[in-house]
Amino acid sequence: MPNSSKCRVCTCSLDAAAVCYDMRKLPKLAHKFVTCTDLSVSDETRLPSELCGACHDQLERLYAFRAKCIVADTKWRMEILAFYTDDEQHSDTTEATNPDPERSQPRVETEEKQADKLKETAAAETAVEETKMDEVQQQKAVRSEQASEQSSLVKQPKSIYKCDICATQFLEEHRLQAHKRQHGLMPYPCPEPGCDRGYSHKNTLSVHMRKCHKLGKEHKSHICEYCGKSFDTLWRLKNHRFTHKDKSELPYVCEDADCGQRFSSKQLLKVHMMRHAGIKNYSCTYCGVQKTTRTELKIHLNYHTLERTYCCRICSKVCNSSSNLNLHMRSVHEKDRARCFACSYCDRTFTQPFLCKQHELIHTGEKPHECPECGRHFRQKGALRTHRKIHKRESNESSEKPATSPSDTASGNGIKNVSESMAHD
Repeated sequence: MPNSSKCRVCTCSLDAAAVCYDMRKLPKLAHKFVTCTDLSVSDETRLPSELCGACHDQLERLYAFRAKCIVADTKWRMEILAFYTDDEQHSDTTEATNPDPERSQPRVETEEKQADKLKETAAAETAVEETKMDEVQQQKAVRSEQASEQSSLVKQPKSIYKCDICATQFLEEHRLQAHKRQHGLMPYPCPEPGCDRGYSHKNTLSVHMRKCHKLGKEHKSHICEYCGKSFDTLWRLKNHRFTHKDKSELPYVCEDADCGQRFSSKQLLKVHMMRHAGIKNYSCTYCGVQKTTRTELKIHLNYHTLERTYCCRICSKVCNSSSNLNLHMRSVHEKDRARCFACSYCDRTFTQPFLCKQHELIHTGEKPHECPECGRHFRQKGALRTHRKIHKRESNESSEKPATSPSDTASGNGIKNVSESMAHD
């Protein structure tokens, strides 16, 4: 049961219809209660602060009785002081006729001390009353300051970060930066004049500033002990070391029973498992092709935008990606390079493993790529992609044709039957 529903003195229950007095809202009543009982009424304590009607009347009578006692005591002290003053005057007249300095001096001193004591007592009582009133006022001031601080804390608005494109709002800046990447914006542009490069992460911008503009701390180079190639980070060096080892030594293996492929990092295995599951979260805004990773989408977008090209250093060939350039170098300018991948069925050799696998499908007759709509099989994924465009075009054409209602169909059949009967006649 909450404390505010009971009387502070008699602990009786206070109904909503009953008359009650809240001492926290009535400072004078609180002062009377503290003065008469020497107890405290504050928000810090969990004691109830309300009084019922009967206790309130008793408190008022007690405070009036106390004031009456103080007035009577003061009156008595003043009469006593006046009595000693009259006695002093009478003794002065007597001493004037019969002076006795040794006797009169102690009496005067005693009367002065009594008067001083009465004055000190009255001043002390007044000071106590003023001190208690000051304490009540201070408590009220402290409570009002705390309430104002709490209200200011509640009303103080938090910083809101708003997107400039779609007006989406965020309470944290890093969430706004991540949201801007969905619009294709790079939140970390290069501050150097004349450089229009931008990056999605601050660390990537730091690498760009260090490599291209020679700004920032000099990065430690990590050199491969097998081939002497240098890398910016130890993580890149560790991944590179796996290229000098057998693939069976790679630490991360695919759990699919029909696959068993191994990878040098957990992230590469994760991307590989996403390919098994058919997860493609990144779509091209130009042609709608879906990709598994953002890097793949970035490479694909370059085919449409041609923002970055890769030129052959030997001939005039221009490629859209670094992988295509490497393939061009191996197939055209490095023909003398050893072909490590030999066909299992004939004497042909290839520089790339996927080329060898595609060639072996000719010998085996396998067509692993099946169309989900018509069931046809194809040897290459590109051929399946071209075939599916036919189904897509047919579905678009069927959706554009107006749907015929049953009544139109019946009327059409009736006209056809009439025309046939006329032809027979």
